Amino acid sequence: GYCKIRWNGSDTAQTDVTTYQLIGYAGSGHVLEKFYNCTVCVSSDGTKVILFANNTEDTIKYCLIWDRAMVEAAADPLDVLPIAVWRATSTFQGAESNILQGVAADERYIYTVQGYYNPLGWVFLNQHDYEGNLIRSCRLTGPREQYGLAALMAGNQHAVSDMPTQFE
Repeated sequence: GYCKIRWNGSDTAQTDVTTYQLIGYAGSGHVLEKFYNCTVCVSSDGTKVILFANNTEDTIKYCLIWDRAMVEAAADPLDVLPIAVWRATSTFQGAESNILQGVAADERYIYTVQGYYNPLGWVFLNQHDYEGNLIRSCRLTGPREQYGLAALMAGNQHAVSDMPTQFE
């Protein structure tokens, strides 16, 4: 799920936080209880809540999409079912392909960064439409492209401007 905070600066209190639980706990009998380990975002126009989750019955990430107004108007957000559910596909395959680094969305597309992130590794930027069709997938390496493989492998032997020492 997600939380909505009414910001009051330093006077913000727990009473200013509203939590919207969208998936039932394991064993609760909720229709979506098999989903866990979620990454959530709100579309840039504020109309959709997009959640990527693991599933106890599969090794693929799933995308679940809710109408935000319906969730926030409901007496119990758990009663609101997603308007779409689909398996997230990517051209990236392998042991690290189920690692999701982040999610963002605009009015037309959902973007994910997928894969284990390390200075020498690759990640994939995926673009899906709201029906789950993979529009585009491109391979990215941040530090490797910025500094070059030789500079990263040189360590402290060769001074490089802004040489990275840690990646988060």
